Amino acid sequence: MHWVQTLVMHAEQWVAKFSLLLHEIAIQELQSLYDYFKSNTERLRVTPSTLDGLAQVVNLQSSLDADQPNITARFELLHSMFAILGKV
Repeated sequence: MHWVQTLVMHAEQWVAKFSLLLHEIAIQELQSLYDYFKSNTERLRVTPSTLDGLAQVVNLQSSLDADQPNITARFELLHSMFAILGKV
């Protein structure tokens, strides 16, 4: 019977460590997404004063539009992480 208790204790420790690691990864990803939006929002709020500046803003917008599927996928993964954490 002692080995069963040891196994249960080991499993509980593993779940706790995994949960902590998953939480840290999810928080880092959430912070990364926040920084991405904050940085790009700040860049887009600046009114260009030259044609080169306008070209940079247009290129940034095109880049952000192209990156949209990747950002969506990151949010889906983040949602899955927090859903798993909600079950633990």
